[in-house]
Amino acid sequence: MAKKLIAKDVDVVDNLPTLVVAPALATSNCPALAQIAGQLRTLREHVTTQFVARAEMAEAVAVALAANEHVFVYGPPGTAKSSLLRCFASGIGGKFFRIVLNPDITREDIVGPLDPAAVRNGEWRRKWSKFATSEIAFLDEIWKGAL
Repeated sequence: MAKKLIAKDVDVVDNLPTLVVAPALATSNCPALAQIAGQLRTLREHVTTQFVARAEMAEAVAVALAANEHVFVYGPPGTAKSSLLRCFASGIGGKFFRIVLNPDITREDIVGPLDPAAVRNGEWRRKWSKFATSEIAFLDEIWKGAL
């Protein structure tokens, strides 16, 4: 049974609480977790050095990757959103998917087509691809899509 990490104390930096985990707890029982966290931290720092004024975005993406959650990236055109996400995908060895949405984009364009063989057999099944099989996906111009 895995032990839960216990917070040693909480610091406040720039009015944001920062949880400080006792180092012995973080590394002794979960060496693989500590190694992954270190690799993700290194990747975040590397990506941050590649882009001007994108440290906060890199931090948000790194946290989303660590938590296996989504992140919403919003900004005007030309602010390195797709490039930064592409760097993270490359850094984790993952597949990157990007699509510019517009009213003509279909479900198939995003998650892949229906499986014709399955449909012939009376089953409703997709050949998952694109967004559904990527580790990092960027749906650009979401306000212009008609999903």
